[in-house]
Amino acid sequence: MEAEERVDYSIRLETALEARNKFIEEKRLPHLKENFRLFQTLFENIYNILLRKSLIQEDPYKYEQKISEISLPSRENFSESEKQEKMSQRLSEFHNQLDFLNNYYQFSLEFLNLNRIKLIVGLVKYINWQNLSTTSSNITTMVLAEYIQRVKQGTDKISVGIIQDAVSQLDNTTKQIMAALSEITFWLRENYKLELRIKILSRLPDMKAGEPPKDGIIKTIKRMFVQSMQGSPFFPSLVEEVLAENYSSQSKELQQIILERLAIKEVKHRKKKKEHAYKAILLEAVRNLTKSGNTLKDGLAKLNDNSLMLNSRKVTFREQFSRWVRKTIQKETDEQIFEVEYFDGTTSAAIIEKIAFNRFYQESQKKARLFMTLANRMSTAYQRLEGAGEEQIFDFLNKNLGDLQLIYRRMEGLSTYFRSEFTQAERNKLRGIRLELTALKNSIVKTNRIRHDYVSGKEEEQQMKKLGISMEDG
Repeated sequence: MEAEERVDYSIRLETALEARNKFIEEKRLPHLKENFRLFQTLFENIYNILLRKSLIQEDPYKYEQKISEISLPSRENFSESEKQEKMSQRLSEFHNQLDFLNNYYQFSLEFLNLNRIKLIVGLVKYINWQNLSTTSSNITTMVLAEYIQRVKQGTDKISVGIIQDAVSQLDNTTKQIMAALSEITFWLRENYKLELRIKILSRLPDMKAGEPPKDGIIKTIKRMFVQSMQGSPFFPSLVEEVLAENYSSQSKELQQIILERLAIKEVKHRKKKKEHAYKAILLEAVRNLTKSGNTLKDGLAKLNDNSLMLNSRKVTFREQFSRWVRKTIQKETDEQIFEVEYFDGTTSAAIIEKIAFNRFYQESQKKARLFMTLANRMSTAYQRLEGAGEEQIFDFLNKNLGDLQLIYRRMEGLSTYFRSEFTQAERNKLRGIRLELTALKNSIVKTNRIRHDYVSGKEEEQQMKKLGISMEDG
């Protein structure tokens, strides 16, 4: 291939990469992120059942781990006596990595390089959901399959149904994720090779078409690479691909295959009225809200532990007498009443609220269980909600969003209250809920934003109708 043809190919390749870049950013990456969120939710459904069945134990250091980059839990074998400890630790680490990926990773081509994609692929394949078998060569997959089998042999049909659905969906979701990662990997490889062509190969002595690369050419390219592409990893296999595509006797065929894979196939649709999927927006808001179910459950469990600790500590004679008066003379129940203070943004004043803790805990746990059920799209509850009318879904969203905001406010107040009731030395024993509060607040903020988009869209549609303007494609 002549020098002019190589330059022409580089130009065509750059154009194709730019078009595919836009397509991936707009179409593939949002869908990939949604699939990873679903992946985490499905895994959490299994993880929480295993915790509840005491097949694994909660990792006491789960919320203290600081993650700056994806890393895989151990794959090393372990003995039978270590099984529960190792599986508890590995599944907890796996959950933390998924949470990090979904909440802190940037889903953009600028951020996702080849090394990061390799880490993500490793995380997706850490458990073999497509062959979850007790004969798996992967010990983590094998023991997880064993635990799931034990749940299936029990009498808890609800848990069995949730696990079966989660495993089935994880298999399908894994396939979709891997397909998207494969497409992204191809773009990253070809973009890397284009950079090699522009920054390095264009400065090499010309070689004749069909001529094999001269001895030492890759070493020469590596020396130039250090100067021209600082910060980028050196991939010898990709250098060899570029040399083959530029100088081998099959160069034209190789280049054509690449351009065809990068090309975006246009799908022609018949013109139709623009359908404003308001119901879909509402369901997205509901799904975002209900993803907070596990977080809510965990935060409430910690507050309950703190209340038990407060109730069981040594109390003064005065406190004992006050309890006797409330119970015997004032005929009050033995309910724990905590006075919490919060700031009311509407009145700019501090408000004191008395919270009957046991009732608050029970009602909020019900809400957490409802959210966890609705987070499973295959559940009867979610299917029923999905089949409801738009107005019903809107009312459901408003009520439950309001309920979560109230629960959040009370949890925040209770957290502060418990800290104030213990001495500095005793506070080390308290279970903090800072991470849970942050996650709940983020869920509330995002749900409110989606809800606002729905309301704005409906208001705009009403205004357009008043003006006699039809909202449809031309």
